[in-house]
Amino acid sequence: LRGTAGEPRMLPVEEEVSYLRYSPVDARIACALAPSPLVDDEYMYRRIHVLNADTGEVLAKLENPGKLGGLAWSPDGQNLAIKSAHDIHDPSPGRLMVASASGGELRDLLPELFETGAVQSFAWKDAKTVMYVASKGVWNELGEVSLEGKNKTLVEAGGPILSGIKLSTDGKTAVFTADAPTHPREVFV
Repeated sequence: LRGTAGEPRMLPVEEEVSYLRYSPVDARIACALAPSPLVDDEYMYRRIHVLNADTGEVLAKLENPGKLGGLAWSPDGQNLAIKSAHDIHDPSPGRLMVASASGGELRDLLPELFETGAVQSFAWKDAKTVMYVASKGVWNELGEVSLEGKNKTLVEAGGPILSGIKLSTDGKTAVFTADAPTHPREVFV
């Protein structure tokens, strides 16, 4: 949306736009596009597109298999992570998937989680690692997973109930809110 003298200009995108994220390294925008403003299209048929921020040209498309729950660029701008439903019949987006920002097939980074839980939130730790909060029954856990699928649990299920995750610029410190049945929500680092 760069115009001259600070004036905005519209990019020629005909679909309904949501989840805008600017690339951290260049003039690309990742966004979710739905074919119409109808509720069913918004929930079921939004797909990720990478656009040229100057022209609106579609540079890549990612075919998420179902409902969408957010997206984020890797710090190097090479990959996109998304929270997606497992398939079109899955009622909620709980799979952590990644694909090249230049297009290609999405890969589920935590396929074993499909039977036992769902990803609630995620953030890139570095260009090769995504940290996540996942629910498992009534509990949740904090973990990290590499692009190769190597998973490491950092905070086991059964502790405080974590909500969201944000990382420091260097990816070494996580901050989130958490609560327990015996204590109200607080900030944890």
